[in-house]
Amino acid sequence: MTRKKAPAWRGRLEALEAEYAKNSPALADPGRRPAAVREQDAAAYLQVTVAFLRGKRAGRGREPGPPFVRYGRRAVRYLVADLDRWLESRRVLTKAGR
Repeated sequence: MTRKKAPAWRGRLEALEAEYAKNSPALADPGRRPAAVREQDAAAYLQVTVAFLRGKRAGRGREPGPPFVRYGRRAVRYLVADLDRWLESRRVLTKAGR
C-alpha cells in the first residue's frame, strides 16, 4: 500500500500555528486565555497586522473592525470573546458548504 502524501496546506497551517504560539503564548493555550489582550496579541490571534486593527479603529474600510476597549488616552485592549465573535461573523459559507 502506498501512503497518501499530506496536503501542502497542512504543513503551512502547522507552521502558522507554531509561529502564532511563539508570538502570542498567552493566547496559544485556551485554558490560559486572558480576558483582554494588547493590540499586538489581537493582531497575532486574528493573523492580521497591527496597522489593520488601527485602521479599523479609525473607521477605514467598509466593514467595521472588532470591538475594543480604551484604557485612558492611548492604551487599547481587545476582549478575546469579542475577537472570536468578530471572526465568526466574517465566516463565509459557499454553496457547496451549505
